[in-house]
Amino acid sequence: MAVTLRQLLATPYVMHVRPVQDEQGTWLRRAEYPELEDCYAIDASPWTAMDALDEHLMGYLVDRLAAGGDVRVPRPARRGVDVERHVDEAGFGPLRKFLDVEVDRLRGDEEFAARVRELRSRQASVDTQEGMKV
Repeated sequence: MAVTLRQLLATPYVMHVRPVQDEQGTWLRRAEYPELEDCYAIDASPWTAMDALDEHLMGYLVDRLAAGGDVRVPRPARRGVDVERHVDEAGFGPLRKFLDVEVDRLRGDEEFAARVRELRSRQASVDTQEGMKV
């Protein structure tokens, strides 16, 4: 069955949190979605790492699609998720027009990729202006 961007963004992924040591021997917490390649966040606090990972997920998914990459969909989407609200809150409101398009059609689509690049560029600019680490 074909999956739309709406369904992809409502897919529940399993999160793991585990302790890791940095180069100086400091213990940190790594929150990750093991079903998604290189999708993780690290912080001293497990709660901060989990929050950062949740905030990172939507960007990770749309970036992968825009680059033509595969995104694993291990289980059906959750029902009743207000995807539009989540998209807006994450700063991806202009992608609403793609929500009901099949993921296979978006993978590497030039219009979708250009829109994602534009949004990510704006987000990086705002983060830099606010003094956040990008």
